[in-house]
Amino acid sequence: MPEREFITGIPGVKVRTVIEGKCEITVKADAIIAPETSCPRCSSSHYRIKTTVRRRFNHALLSRKRVVLVLWIPKLFCKTCRRYFMVRVPGILPKRRSTENFRTEVFHLHQGGLTGTHLSESHGISGSTVERWYQDF
Repeated sequence: MPEREFITGIPGVKVRTVIEGKCEITVKADAIIAPETSCPRCSSSHYRIKTTVRRRFNHALLSRKRVVLVLWIPKLFCKTCRRYFMVRVPGILPKRRSTENFRTEVFHLHQGGLTGTHLSESHGISGSTVERWYQDF
């Protein structure tokens, strides 16, 4: 199990399975609800689990294979303000399809001299995404 946890490197994620394919490694995992989780609107800690949502993130490049993180993230219902919210996973910003680890990896490789075209081919993202991430950092 420790080698599975090494693949993600994200706290609050419990790995179910690791599937190694021809050109990518798929890590299937569950996001864990932290004890200090509260509603972002009213800060209440009275909630119930409504459902779980499957999300897919680019995570890293490991031995020339892209690591894809498939997370089942709980969607919670706040009993106080009656709103829905998703559990926040550290290292993944809201409304992003890549982890911060993946974004910083692309930034450092581009800073080191690799072209946007090469990074877009090797990491499976567009050249404009490489430039946008580079400008973000």
